[in-house]
Amino acid sequence: MIEWFKTDGIFFSKWLSKFIKQLSLKAKCNIVEYSIYLLFYIIKKKLNYCPLYFFFECIEQVRPIIGIRLYTQKFKKEIKILKVIPYQLKGHSRYNKAAFWVSKSVYNRKETEFVMRIFNELYGIVLKYGGESLKRKKECYEQAFLSKAAKKFKW
Repeated sequence: MIEWFKTDGIFFSKWLSKFIKQLSLKAKCNIVEYSIYLLFYIIKKKLNYCPLYFFFECIEQVRPIIGIRLYTQKFKKEIKILKVIPYQLKGHSRYNKAAFWVSKSVYNRKETEFVMRIFNELYGIVLKYGGESLKRKKECYEQAFLSKAAKKFKW
């Protein structure tokens, strides 16, 4: 099935529109889009940097290569993980997962203004001092590495 996406109004970017769509799951789309464009204005004025390049640099650093498939089983109101299998993600899935992780970490931040939440998360990703989404990527890789080792050295 082919998905058709409406590109955003100014930059005509498919991945930026997916990021806006991911952020607008909890808020109104118009507010999120206005916040993104205000964020781009702040990036341009404060950092003297191309805002779209800044955004794509963040997405590229968060974008995972390996995904994890969990096989679980419910057992008396508990979820028990049976197997963890790593697999290689395809191109569009990498960007979707990166946009999902960044949007989720934006909502978990504690700043009051929505624009500053997004700015601080993206700024932390670019400077590599550690955004929540980069930590999630590292955790995913560690889990994939451990499950690969466990699968290889079964007793």
